[in-house]
Amino acid sequence: SCGRQSSLEKGKVEVVKVNTTAGELTPVHSVVSGAGNCMCIAISPSNQYFAAGTYDGISCLWDTGNLSCLRPCCRSLDEAVGSLAFSHDSAYIAGSCDIEPRNTSAKKIIDVSEVATGETVTTLECKAIPRKLAWNPSQHVLAYGCEKQVVDEDSGHYSSHKGSRTQVPVVC
Repeated sequence: SCGRQSSLEKGKVEVVKVNTTAGELTPVHSVVSGAGNCMCIAISPSNQYFAAGTYDGISCLWDTGNLSCLRPCCRSLDEAVGSLAFSHDSAYIAGSCDIEPRNTSAKKIIDVSEVATGETVTTLECKAIPRKLAWNPSQHVLAYGCEKQVVDEDSGHYSSHKGSRTQVPVVC
């Protein structure tokens, strides 16, 4: 659906089967992931879990087999969850916030949580807004891309400039 969502549609995750031969998407199931709009989804490499991050700053781990919510994760994020990514072995999940560039007081962090417990293992404070996350396919190494905030001193307006990619060795 486009435009405004009803209160029943907020936080909904739609699961569809993709038929590339017929060019069709067939609805399979839908779940409500939270009270806020769903901002991002990630599926674990083991296909055992998926995670959904919402506009209200909540991210939860779900069981793909029975579509039940297992536990919250990345709990140190307190803004809209903008990106989630699972490690190669599905042992960890990283999350970052979708922060408005004008919000200079928001914490610019990446939260790495243990999938088995949902507990935060470590957080990484960033100088710029972390936008995208990706794990190495065979190691506990996380790459992320940032958007820098620049203030025009004359006007006081904010503008965004893409930052460089950084690899962060995560010791878990």
